[in-house]
Amino acid sequence: MNRLVLTILIFLMVFQGVAYAQVPGIEGGISDGYEYQEYVFITGEPILMTGTLKITSSRGRTSYRYSLTNTEKNATLTRSYTITTVVDLDSAKHQTIETSTLDRNYSETIKVGSDTYTLDDYSLSMSRVIDNKPAVDYFAGNWTGRKIYTINRNLGKVIVDIDSKTTGYDHYWGSTETMDISQAISYSREGTDDSEKIEWNGNFHEYLSYTMEKTLDYIENDPTWISFKGGYLMQEKKDGTVVINYNLPTIKDTGDGITIDNRKRNIDSIEFTLHEPVTQERLYITDYRDISGHWAERDIERLSSLNVFPKDTVYFYPNIPITRADFVMAVSKATDMLPQTTTTTRTTRMTRNQTQEASPFDDVPVDSSYYPYIKNVYEKGLIDGISPRRFGPNEFLTRAQAVTILVRAAGLEGLAPTYGYSTGYADDDSIPSWARDSIYVATRMNILQGDSRGRVNPNDKLTRAEAAVLLNRFIDYLKEDFQRDYKDGIINYK
Repeated sequence: MNRLVLTILIFLMVFQGVAYAQVPGIEGGISDGYEYQEYVFITGEPILMTGTLKITSSRGRTSYRYSLTNTEKNATLTRSYTITTVVDLDSAKHQTIETSTLDRNYSETIKVGSDTYTLDDYSLSMSRVIDNKPAVDYFAGNWTGRKIYTINRNLGKVIVDIDSKTTGYDHYWGSTETMDISQAISYSREGTDDSEKIEWNGNFHEYLSYTMEKTLDYIENDPTWISFKGGYLMQEKKDGTVVINYNLPTIKDTGDGITIDNRKRNIDSIEFTLHEPVTQERLYITDYRDISGHWAERDIERLSSLNVFPKDTVYFYPNIPITRADFVMAVSKATDMLPQTTTTTRTTRMTRNQTQEASPFDDVPVDSSYYPYIKNVYEKGLIDGISPRRFGPNEFLTRAQAVTILVRAAGLEGLAPTYGYSTGYADDDSIPSWARDSIYVATRMNILQGDSRGRVNPNDKLTRAEAAVLLNRFIDYLKEDFQRDYKDGIINYK
C-alpha cells in the first residue's frame, strides 16, 4: 500500500501543473485547441478525419475519447481507451521512468460508406525515460502496438502493426515533442458472389512535431502623456506539424466494384500544420532610474519585467559585481526553477515539537530571503559551495562560475570533448579546470563571447549588467535554438 501511495505522490509531483506542449494522444493527430485532425488509412487511401478529442487524467490513468467525421467520404470514427502509467522516480540520478499499459476497456469503430471496421484486439507497450536536469527536462520514449479490426463483422480483417518513438524537451520558455510513427497495414477481405477476395499491404511513416514557445516583445505606447513609455508583452504560442509519407495500392472504382492494383503503387506525402490561439500577458513596468542610456538597458528592463531582479529599490546598480546569491535567485526566477515552499519549520505527526530545517550551507541561514532558492538548486544538483559547508552568498560571482551555472541548468556540460581540447580563447590557460567544459559549451551555445582581444576573462567579477546580458542570451538559447534543433531537425529533414 505504501508503495502505491508513493507512486501516486511521485506522479503528482512530476506532472501536477505541467502545461508544456504535448502531442494529443498517440494516434498521429494534432489539434488547434478546438478541432482535432487525424488521417486514417484503413481503407487503402488517406482520409482526413476531423472532430473532437477529449483527454482526462487522474492518478496515473489517462483516458482518450475521439469523435471524428469526414462528410465527403461519408466516414465516422469513434474511439476510446485508457492508458495507465506507472512512474519510477530516481531522485539520486534525477531521472524518471514511465511505463504505460493499455486498459482492456478500449473500443474503436470506423465507418466508411457501407463498411464498418471494428477494433477486435489491441495490444500496446509504452515506456519513456525523462532526464530531469535543473531547468530542462529531456525525454525519449518508444511504443509498439498491434490493432486488429474486423470488416463488417465477419467479412475480413485488417491488421495494423505500429512501431514508434518520441523525443522532446520541456522548460519554462518552450517545449517540443516529436514523434516518428511507422505503421504497416495488412488488409484481407473475403469475396462475394460478384467479386474476388481483396488483399493488399501498405505502410505509412509519420513525422509529427508539437511545440510551445513563449515570446517576449517590447511594446511602445503611442500617447505622449502617459506615465510609462512602454512595456513587455509575453505571448505563448502552440502549433503542431505533421508530415506523412505513404505507400499504398492503387484503388479504382470501376462502377461495377472496387479494383486493387498492388503493383502500381499510390506513393505520396501529406503535410499540414495547426495553430492554437495565442495567449498574451502584459508584464510589470520597469522603473529603475540608473539604467537609462546604459549599454545593457534593454536586457535589464527585460529581466526586470519578469521580476527576475528584486524591485525593493529604484536603483539597479548595473556596474557593481553581482553576488552569488543574487545570481542564483535570478537564474531560478528566469527559468521558473522556483522552490515549492519557503516554510522554514515543519510540524511532524510523531511529536508536537517543531523540527528546525537544516541548511546545506553554514553561511546560508534558513530565514534569509535567498535560502529557499539556494537550497532548491542545490538539491537539483545545479550548484556546489565554495567549500563543503560554505556557499558564499554575499561573495561576488566570477564569469566562470556564472557560465557553469547556466550550462549545468540546461544539463549540457557533457557535450564538451573528453580530453585535450582548447576553448579557443586567448586566455585558455587561465580557465579553471572545473569550468572548462561549461565555457566550451557556452561558447557554442552563443551565450558567451570573448572580448576584443579574444579573452574570456573567466576569473573577473561579473557585473550586474553583464549578468543580465548573459542571462538574456541563455533565455534566447532556450527559446530559439532548442526548438530549431528538435522541430526543424526532425520535420524539415524528413
